[in-house]
Amino acid sequence: MALTEPLNGRSGKRDVAYAACGMLLGVMAPIGWMILRLILFWDDSQSLSGQLIQDITGTEQSRYMYT
Repeated sequence: MALTEPLNGRSGKRDVAYAACGMLLGVMAPIGWMILRLILFWDDSQSLSGQLIQDITGTEQSRYMYT
């Protein structure tokens, strides 16, 4: 008997789904912050790609955050 069967009466498929969702959220977080920054702080003097590259490579802290 698996550990999850007494808890929910089903097979242990939820743990895989929760792990996959957690990984997806972790990968999508930087992309979400980029989109939010573009919406809130759009710079008319730069192109879209220029703003994205500047966001990633602008400071040493942002380079560490995106790696």
